[in-house]
Amino acid sequence: VVALVDPSISAEFEDITDYRKFVKMLIEMGFDYVHDVAFGVDLVAKEYNELVSNFLGKYYIFSNCPPLVSLIEKYYPHLIDNLAPIVNPMIANAQVVRELYGEGCKVVYIGPCIGAKEEADRFAGKMKVDEVLTFTELRAMFDEYNIKESTIEFSDFNEPRGYKGSLYP
Repeated sequence: VVALVDPSISAEFEDITDYRKFVKMLIEMGFDYVHDVAFGVDLVAKEYNELVSNFLGKYYIFSNCPPLVSLIEKYYPHLIDNLAPIVNPMIANAQVVRELYGEGCKVVYIGPCIGAKEEADRFAGKMKVDEVLTFTELRAMFDEYNIKESTIEFSDFNEPRGYKGSLYP
């Protein structure tokens, strides 16, 4: 089971003093691997850079935000063709971990946005995200299983690691 953690953990979990303890807390929850979605952000940013660098007169709406995509689909369907044809970082990272660990692994995205739950249902195969947990749900699980930073040692994200994608939030 693979956890994909949104880069905004530092903003949400400011009470946790070191991200490496956060990673270990997830391992204590039962995750086999913990990946930083900052890597997916780096991949997606590269694709967006190529898209805008080859400007041919068509204007694109960045499609990283699932609620924004849903809004356009429901209320502005005439703009659907302007959504950038690039998956969001969650989906990009899911593809990477399925290549690393095989299509049979279970992928759980952990992030701030409840809209990611609907987004995960849009994809299958190598792009599938099996489950989405919000930070609120994760906090409740930490409490339920009595997992606290003060009793945890360090661990680090699994490779590949993100670079500038950690600045995404």
